[in-house]
Amino acid sequence: MKKIFAGIGITIVCILAIVFLFTSCEKKRMVDYYSKEENYITVSGTLTHIHSTDETLCLGFSDITEGFFASADFKFVGENLDIVKQQGIDAKLEEGKTIEFVTAPGCWGDGYIYPIVEITIDGETLLKFEEGFPNFLEYFKKNW
Repeated sequence: MKKIFAGIGITIVCILAIVFLFTSCEKKRMVDYYSKEENYITVSGTLTHIHSTDETLCLGFSDITEGFFASADFKFVGENLDIVKQQGIDAKLEEGKTIEFVTAPGCWGDGYIYPIVEITIDGETLLKFEEGFPNFLEYFKKNW
């Protein structure tokens, strides 16, 4: 009986170790991906929905110009969220409006919502890439 419990215990420990190793590898791949400026693209899309919490502002788009499915969701987090809020983004967002933004199209198979690191609405840039890119990277490294 003790051998059965020992075998089950060893199996559980091995499974947990494998899960931990794969998770660590995936995080490293994601950090490497998000750290490269060349992985970010400028796209535009038609705003279809807005969802906001204290920690994120999520925007849904359709008719995205490239690199995505017919519709996808994108978000602001961390300091980037604070910046666009200070710039009055809430008053400038309107469903049906075409908006230009910069994001990284990498897909990790987890229902991920893509980051926005630059956004321009009606010709006004509310968040510049030079500011949004390092802010997002810092947030991602700390919170993922």
